[in-house]
Order: sequence, then C-alpha cells, then structure tokens
Amino acid sequence: KIPNTPLVFSVIDHTRCLVQGLPLPNNGAIQIGDTVEFALAPGNCGDESPKVDVGIRDQEEDVTLDAVVTDAGVYKYQYCGGEPGNYDINITIGGCHIPGSPFKCEVLDPNQFAIFGLNLQDGYALVCEVVSFQIQGQPPDGETFSIIAHGPQADLNCELKEINEGLRQSSFVPIEPGSYQVFVECASKHVPGSPFTVNVADPSKCQILGIPSQLQIGENEEMIVKTRGAGEGELFAQVSKEDETSYINISKDDQGLGTYHIILEPLRVGEIQLEVRWACYPIPQSPLKLSICDSNQCKVYGQ
Repeated sequence: KIPNTPLVFSVIDHTRCLVQGLPLPNNGAIQIGDTVEFALAPGNCGDESPKVDVGIRDQEEDVTLDAVVTDAGVYKYQYCGGEPGNYDINITIGGCHIPGSPFKCEVLDPNQFAIFGLNLQDGYALVCEVVSFQIQGQPPDGETFSIIAHGPQADLNCELKEINEGLRQSSFVPIEPGSYQVFVECASKHVPGSPFTVNVADPSKCQILGIPSQLQIGENEEMIVKTRGAGEGELFAQVSKEDETSYINISKDDQGLGTYHIILEPLRVGEIQLEVRWACYPIPQSPLKLSICDSNQCKVYGQ
C-alpha cells in the first residue's frame, strides 16, 4: 500500500450556493454607519462543510468577514459601512466565486453630494428607454437641484423624485441616439460627478449587407454592416456558443462613416450562430445562422 492512500477528494459546485440579501438594493449604495446583512447556504454545493471565504475589498486592502454559522448550516454575515468609497463583497467557495460575486457596495457620506447608480448596459443606453441615476445629499435651505440632459439636438429636463431624506432619483428618456451631457447642479454649481456623459444607441438603424448563404472552407467571406444614424457605440461580432469558436475566425474593419466590414474565415464543417451587436444590443437580422461546408470532401464517382 502506498503511504497516504487512498486519496479522498470533495467535489463541489459553487454555483449551487444560495444567497440572501445580495446584491444590495439601490445599486449597492449604503450610507456611513449602515449595516449590511446577508446569509449563505452552501450546503447544496456537494460538501457539508465547504471552504467558504467572504471578504470586503477596496483599492487598498482586503478585510475578511467572519460568519455566524447556525445549526441549519446557514452562514450569516454583517458589514458596517465605514469610510466612503467603492467596495467589492467577494464570496468564494473552494476558491471559486459564486454567481454574482463580487457584489458591489458603495459607501456614501450623507453630508456630501454624490451621483451613482447610472443604469447603463456595458456603458450604453438604449434610445426611448429610461435612463436613471441617484443623487446623494441634501440641498441647503432654499436651494434645489437643477438637472438637464443636453442631447444632440435638444435639451431634456430630468424628472426628480425623493426616495428618502438625502436620497433622490432622477431620470430622463432619450428620444434620439447620440451623446448626452447630463448637468446636475445645486445652488448654480455642479455637484461632484457632474457633468457626465450618457452614450445612447439605436441598433434598429443598423443594417447587415452581403450575408452569405453558405461558408466554404478555404474561402473568406465579407459582410458589410451599416451603423450610420445608430448613435454612439461599438460593433461586436461573435459566435453565440463558446464551443463554436473553433469553427470560424471573425475580424472586423472600420471603414469610417459608420461602415464596417466583417471578415469570416471558416475553419471547420458545421453550423454556427453569429451574433452582431451595436453598443452591446443585438441589431436587426442578428443572430445569423450560417453553415460551413468543405467542397474538397466531396467525391465524384462514375462518368
């Protein structure tokens, strides 16, 4: 018998950990002195006592949180907001982040102005959909907030409603694509974080030209994507599934004036699904279902 055998391994699935209390409401914003409470139930991960690590991280250091473990195997945690700043709540099981981790936490000083919680997707907003953000801070007596979104063609007044004392939510609906400069002022002065830019896209204005009916190994194909009038954004082209990446190479070439060339280099026989997005939003005709063939594998018999 070999020493230290047999070997015993625990196989865990960190994605099955149950979480309560995260992500935090209000886009992760809390005030100094607020207490955050959350709980984990890792017992479904395949091990009765998996290695659970929970910590708070800012730009300078990590702070490990200790758990109170109940008889039912629930791990309870508390965190009290200290210095203002942006923090990550990291939760790992067996060294792997659980779904959603790291969770965002922003500690705010109620005596200072701050803008946070801008609801953009990968940095972009969609035309005719609500753009919202929150404002922390109480205006001096007799003063109020002035909020205007300066659009490509016109200025938009932003709605403002009070959530609770010292916390307000503002919103506007962009009616055309382009770049908006949002001014948030109090007593005729910009609050910290103002002005800020919101890039708005309209992927419905995009068009794909030259879609191939079939791809042939050894022959590159080229499609044209027109994005003129679609607003601010970036073009993305990729296969839908990770296991399809070995079937094709995809590259793009910016021709200027809102015109892009997408070059397709097929590598393997099969079926793929190609997603084309503008500013992270799918454009019309996407996804494309394409088949790849290899005529060199075709054999002719007889005369």
